[in-house]
Amino acid sequence: LVIGLAAAAYRAIGRRIQHDRYLLVLTLLSVGCLGLLMTHNNPYYWIFLMPFIALLGGGLIAMLGGVSSRMNLAQAAAVLLLIALLVSFTLTAVTEQNSDELIALGYTLDDLLPPEIDTVAAWQIYFYGLYPRVMISTENFYMAPVDEWQGVKLPQAVIVTQGLDDTYEALLAYVQAEDMQPAYCFPLRDPIYGKPSTVTVYLPPEYLPEESANTCGAAAAG
Repeated sequence: LVIGLAAAAYRAIGRRIQHDRYLLVLTLLSVGCLGLLMTHNNPYYWIFLMPFIALLGGGLIAMLGGVSSRMNLAQAAAVLLLIALLVSFTLTAVTEQNSDELIALGYTLDDLLPPEIDTVAAWQIYFYGLYPRVMISTENFYMAPVDEWQGVKLPQAVIVTQGLDDTYEALLAYVQAEDMQPAYCFPLRDPIYGKPSTVTVYLPPEYLPEESANTCGAAAAG
């Protein structure tokens, strides 16, 4: 993405065409909005910039190839867009961290969580399934202690993904301090970095489901 943005900037400056500059400005504004408006760090958001890179990158190829007609420029942009979509699909399906599976699980978890829980701590990718709620990335527990957070509502539920954030001591300490218990457990189909993984949802006692609905079992609860 960084290389794509750099190439796009070179193309826009080199061609000195007004609409190229407008597109570059829109791209930079989008980058700025992602950095300023999102309350947590999420590299997956950068996928939203792929259309800009495809359009600007297509123009770059047309410029380097000596193509100047608008039709060929549009075709080049379309080819770059298809490549961008293919790359994004590949990135979200890697076996080290299958984003597609985690996003789908996020929607499932959103259906299971009580409506009273409006703030959840989870790994970044679950945002797409939990978007109706306020989601705090569990990486925040790694970057700063909870008592140093300012202006952030503490999570009422915590989702721990084995192999991603289950080693964050501050996160596990918060779960213990809030007396949260395992409510739902979901073994993942694809391993995380080559190892089997389970996603565990921790809830306060007042929000725990009936024993028959608890998918973690007696061993996990203990």
